[in-house]
Amino acid sequence: YEALVANFTKQQQLIFRLRYLENFSTSQIAEQLNLSPKTVRNQLGKIHQKLRAGILAMQSLILYIFFK
Repeated sequence: YEALVANFTKQQQLIFRLRYLENFSTSQIAEQLNLSPKTVRNQLGKIHQKLRAGILAMQSLILYIFFK
């Protein structure tokens, strides 16, 4: 996951780390970063999309390698 997170914007990396590694709530992240909770939710949505796309790409690559 580190390779996927490295492709996030700096703000998304920080939000990801606060949410999933330090277990901050959306409101805590918003307060910590001086953002609106809506902005944090939007960024988390973009983070989830990027993670899904990265995981699907890795799955495709693994399937290609093992079943070519």
